[in-house]
Amino acid sequence: MLSELQLDRRWCQGNMQHLRLLGVPGLHPASRFHLLQGAMAYLASVWWLALLLLWAVLGPSAMPDFFAKSPFMPSWPDMPLVTQFALATIVGVMLMAPRVIGAIGHIRDHGIRLRQMPGLVVSMLVEIGLSILIAPSLMVHQVKAVLRTLAGIDGGWMPHLAQKPDLATLARFHAAETVLGLLLVATAAAGQLSLWLMPVAVGLALTIPLSWLVQRDAGGTWLLRPLSYRT
Repeated sequence: MLSELQLDRRWCQGNMQHLRLLGVPGLHPASRFHLLQGAMAYLASVWWLALLLLWAVLGPSAMPDFFAKSPFMPSWPDMPLVTQFALATIVGVMLMAPRVIGAIGHIRDHGIRLRQMPGLVVSMLVEIGLSILIAPSLMVHQVKAVLRTLAGIDGGWMPHLAQKPDLATLARFHAAETVLGLLLVATAAAGQLSLWLMPVAVGLALTIPLSWLVQRDAGGTWLLRPLSYRT
């Protein structure tokens, strides 16, 4: 994860520099859109973090209390059934379609047998869970990369890590998001944070152990053992 984030910092710098080309005369609109889309992949993290911080500052009153009756069973606002179905379908397709397509391609290319399918399904579920928890950390690092680029700090090409970083290195690298996560968790414990932000807060607070976990070899721990379904 550390190596990926270091490489992503360089990609962010390149994509942000492409914004200067948007006003170049003679450039095809499709090319302008492509360059803008690349920069938006990182600028979206800035807006996401700003929205989350604003939500945290405003407190639970910023949104209707869907958990007033039960902390585990939210009470959604009344919407037509068609609207509920359409909204759930759109969100589900956007989140799951890439993973399902990837799984289908993997099955096609590697000839997964029927007895190996449960392992593949478990692997997908583990990946989804880890992605949810890791996404807030990626957001923070992308925001830092954007700010570094705007400040004119060269991201450079980081050397490949010859060995896996230890916990001390991970703690230094992930200090910012860990502190932010702990502050959000403490705010939630005081009843001043919406429960909707808890997945983000927990993911940020657990960044260091999560980063350590994902760098382990598949099959090396009990949690990642389902990922070695091919053996």
